[in-house]
Amino acid sequence: MLTANSKTQRKKGSLLRSGRFKNFTVKTASWHKHSHDLLKVRFSVFVHEQKVPIELEVDGYDPVSHHVVVYNNAGKPVATGRLTPDGKLGRMCVLKSYRGKYLGHLIMIHLMNKAFSDGRRIIELSAQTHAIPFYQKYGFNTVGRVYDDAGLPHQKMIYIRK
Repeated sequence: MLTANSKTQRKKGSLLRSGRFKNFTVKTASWHKHSHDLLKVRFSVFVHEQKVPIELEVDGYDPVSHHVVVYNNAGKPVATGRLTPDGKLGRMCVLKSYRGKYLGHLIMIHLMNKAFSDGRRIIELSAQTHAIPFYQKYGFNTVGRVYDDAGLPHQKMIYIRK
C-alpha cells in the first residue's frame, strides 16, 4: 500500500526477505495499556539523550493517537512512533544501540499505512533537521522554514498521496 519511491520499495522488499527483522516485533499500542513501554523509549531518546524538557514529552495527543512500539526478542521496547487523529506523525525514535537496523523503516511503513487506511491523503510531521533525509526517502517534502521546537531545529514536512 505504501507509495514511497521505487528505491525505498525495493529496499523494503529485500529487507523483509532478508530476515533482518526476525528478532523484532512491531505492535500497535494504546496509550492506556502501553504508555510505560512508549515512554521508556521516548524518555531515553528525547529527554535523556536530546535533553528535551520532560514536561514537553507527553501531550494531549498521546491518549488519542495510534501508537506503534517495536520490541526486541527479549521483549524490551526499542523503538516507537505515533500517528495523531489529525494525520501527523510524531514521537518517532529508536534507542541508540538499535539505530541502523531499519526499525524506523518498520515504524514508518506501519504508520503511513495506518494513515492511508484511515483515508488520509496528506500526512504531516515535524522533523528534527538531521532526520530530513530519512523522511524524504518516504516521499515527504519540506515546507516553510526551520524552527525551534524544544531547543532543537525542526522542519515541517508533508506527504501528499497521489
